[in-house]
Amino acid sequence: MIIEDKSFYEKALNIPAATSGQFSIKHLVKKAGTKLPTSTIRTALFGGHENKDISFMHQTTWHTLSEGDDGVWMTDLPIEQFQADNMLYEKVYGTVLIGGLGLGYAAQLIASQPQVNRIIVIEKSQDVVDLVWKHLDFPENTETHIEVADLFEYLKLSKIAVKKSFGNDEGFDCGFYDIWRSDGEYTFHHTVVPLRKLSSTVVNGPIYCWNEDIMRSQLLMSLNHASIWIKNPVTEMKHMNLDELSTFNSENGIWHNWKVPYYKAVKNNVFAVDDTDAMVKYVKMYGRPDFVDEMKVYLECGA
Repeated sequence: MIIEDKSFYEKALNIPAATSGQFSIKHLVKKAGTKLPTSTIRTALFGGHENKDISFMHQTTWHTLSEGDDGVWMTDLPIEQFQADNMLYEKVYGTVLIGGLGLGYAAQLIASQPQVNRIIVIEKSQDVVDLVWKHLDFPENTETHIEVADLFEYLKLSKIAVKKSFGNDEGFDCGFYDIWRSDGEYTFHHTVVPLRKLSSTVVNGPIYCWNEDIMRSQLLMSLNHASIWIKNPVTEMKHMNLDELSTFNSENGIWHNWKVPYYKAVKNNVFAVDDTDAMVKYVKMYGRPDFVDEMKVYLECGA
């Protein structure tokens, strides 16, 4: 797919190369004709993300945000713009809380939608704010605010934080969070789930988390593998049976503990061990603030 219009993807951001503290904005030059994908094997397999190789008939320049020896935090290459577009376009509204500024692409995308009237961005690093914020292009009819704060600490302030930001305690209509680089299970359990719980009294509507679909697909794969093991035990190997799996909870065993309610449901014959529809429903519910209440109904009503 050849893109003739330079405003498509390529001109979304215009941030000069610069360094502030440990953070740097660098320009990444791609030769004319270079294929720029909109997915990876990982995002295609786990998230079903569509791939469209995009190329330009001229040399293009992209942005990266990096932090010292920690490497690149994000880019504005088509794959990351494509992910944000699919997740956020026409899905956010009203007053939107944004966790993490990054290169500012998501903030621009959200603020530019007519159904959005106000955004507040929470960014932990003043250096990132200094490098990026003043170069973003926001519509005049959308209120834009940024606060230098840790998103976890900000959410712990609950309605006090909202009142401080806007002079009211109505809360946010939607949220978008992207303060991580990995989209593995560790990030899901230690960052995404805690943020969702903290947001329950602050954000009234949907919360979108970068590549959460990839993370939840890994949970689904884990459940599916477990179901195969339960249904077809290998007699030559020692492993837990269903009774043990459904009652075992370890203080530090988050990789197992999240599956315990599922095992209990299987043990109670709410659904079959290899019921894929039940697995999908469970994985979509897991980790949300109302998971426990929904799970009770789920167990009562069955799959």
